Amino acid sequence: MDADALPSSFDHLWQLTASVLEVNGLHPSGVEDVLAWVDVGLGDMHGAIAVVRCDTLCFAVVNVPMLRQDEIPAPLSAMDLLLLAPGVDWLATAHYALDPRGLYLTACPLVDAGSEYERAGDVLHQMVGAVSALRWQLERRLKGYASPSRPVGQPQRPIHLPNIKMTPDEFAVVAAVLRGVSEHTQRIFCELMEQWQRLGYTVSTTPSTITLNIPFGERCLHLAHLLVPDAAKEDVIILNWGGLKNLCGFAPGALENYRKSVQRLGSLRFTPASAYLPVGERFTLRHARRLVKAMHQLACAVVHDQVQPSPPFRLTTPENSAQTLEACPPHARAVFNLLIAGWKQADGVVQCPRPGRIYLKLKTAPHRSGRFARLPHRFNLLVLCAPRGKAAARIEVTWNLGRMDGYGYLDCIPQAVGQFERQVAALPGFSPHGYVARLEVDETFTFEAAKTLLEAAVHLKEAEQEAP
Repeated sequence: MDADALPSSFDHLWQLTASVLEVNGLHPSGVEDVLAWVDVGLGDMHGAIAVVRCDTLCFAVVNVPMLRQDEIPAPLSAMDLLLLAPGVDWLATAHYALDPRGLYLTACPLVDAGSEYERAGDVLHQMVGAVSALRWQLERRLKGYASPSRPVGQPQRPIHLPNIKMTPDEFAVVAAVLRGVSEHTQRIFCELMEQWQRLGYTVSTTPSTITLNIPFGERCLHLAHLLVPDAAKEDVIILNWGGLKNLCGFAPGALENYRKSVQRLGSLRFTPASAYLPVGERFTLRHARRLVKAMHQLACAVVHDQVQPSPPFRLTTPENSAQTLEACPPHARAVFNLLIAGWKQADGVVQCPRPGRIYLKLKTAPHRSGRFARLPHRFNLLVLCAPRGKAAARIEVTWNLGRMDGYGYLDCIPQAVGQFERQVAALPGFSPHGYVARLEVDETFTFEAAKTLLEAAVHLKEAEQEAP
């Protein structure tokens, strides 16, 4: 769509929309239609939410102001403001941005709006409601910023941040962890992260910890965890310890040398699986570098060809699968057999640990793109469910795999996921239920529908294998 073709009164809204599309790799000229559009400004700050169709896909484009500059308390730093802002992990590609006018929220998630303008209006209404809720939460957090322990005019204690590559979500976790430890420990943690990434290894995050990882065969092995300690406990580094001896793939003597090197750094406390290394005043930057050296030597001692892959999922007993199929009506049983046979033929994994549900699993490799796709996963793509109580035979499909939140294990191939979801949504008996969609398997769910579902699942599997 040509921006010049739009009415001049909407020029500023189009500019806001186009800028978000470009940041997310979509050229504004590729927009085929604007299905819905609304101005969501704040005072003299313009904002826009639009639902557009671009390259046969529909996106909700969000570029809205959340807070004016004059509403930001004077002692609040830019980093503190970003940490106070409500989380938006549930909204794919969303992030906050500061400019001289204030705080903005932008996002460009893939949505299922089809070609119906009424459906696009529903999506638009949901986005407007979500933005209003986020603004309300931010307002409440700012009101609570002044407290007896930190009155207005007294800024939060500054923190030291590492000079490493981080995504916005990783930055939030790293900053939260560093804020919860002493200034001395902040310097130690930053040194560990910087040295580790400089050696070419990955620094990743969970919702509450920072992890230092090494490649181990086809998977990733966490060696160290940096986190905020429990109340009244000293700052520590948690090391993967007891579990390492059960892993095959280290050169002879490598584990023993690693343990001796680490034990020289301080008095360790042990649990069956982990070792706790205290980070007191006596633990200096020199100790941190020695720890990095020990972990690096262990990583170099991995013989990747000798690493045993994780045991594949198999049927716990063939009887479980047989009992599940026997509990189904003849038509549903035939449909399930077709899907099981086709998935096995495509080298997919089929598991049935107990009667009632048969799992068609997808195993993914680590990818360079996406967020969740950077680590390998094994998850249920399809679940074949026998009748139970009032519930008829059905197929459960894991949904929203292309989103960068929740179960976005395939966020490296969002377009392929979008194609898969459109094909599934067009099948008879379809109904969405959050992160799971259901297909009722009755007489209307024909063998042609089952073949379409199987082909869509196999194509998705192939797309994941070809992804960078």
